[in-house]
Amino acid sequence: MTVSIEQYLNTSCHPDREFVDGLIVERNLGERTHSVAQREVIVYFAARSAEYGIEVFPGVRVQVSPTRIRVPDVTVIKSSQCQGEIFTARPHLCIEILSKDDTMVHMQEKIDDYLRFGIPHIWIINARLRKGYVATKAGMVKAESGVLETSDPEIRVPVTELFDNDQGHVLIADSEQGGGPGISAVRVRPTVGGMLKTRYGSSNSRFG
Repeated sequence: MTVSIEQYLNTSCHPDREFVDGLIVERNLGERTHSVAQREVIVYFAARSAEYGIEVFPGVRVQVSPTRIRVPDVTVIKSSQCQGEIFTARPHLCIEILSKDDTMVHMQEKIDDYLRFGIPHIWIINARLRKGYVATKAGMVKAESGVLETSDPEIRVPVTELFDNDQGHVLIADSEQGGGPGISAVRVRPTVGGMLKTRYGSSNSRFG
């Protein structure tokens, strides 16, 4: 059953859902690993908001097209930017934190929406592996030296600092060196057009 964007905007779901071409779509979240990572990212940015000249928001609705509203796990805007209750201007940064049920197809679709909307910085964080990735039109790449960065304003976030307060409860082994954001059984690599595939070629594989 499809609904109008007006009907969606008048809904109240906990946790919030996304609107994709007339469909209300659930988000994969609610587990401790995801929640802890989201909390640590928000705390990190909130503590440095004055320094960077930014504001940070958890789970805010971002209208990326006339028929699509996404809800990034964390959204960062410049303090000088004016946004309404629903963000309709491009944020500075959108961050997605992987849940174990996220598939590559689902995450790539969200990334493509962010890229088409012109969001300049998109980060993907795998809390289970304590790794960060940057998504661009060329594909997804692991953060160099374990540091996620943006420009204008210049922001540098060592991924390990996001997990310093978690006492190691969410860490799992990464037995495959150099892989993408999935668990050790899945290696993610960019292909032509920025799409993601596993080394086994299954676009429905889960990130872990």
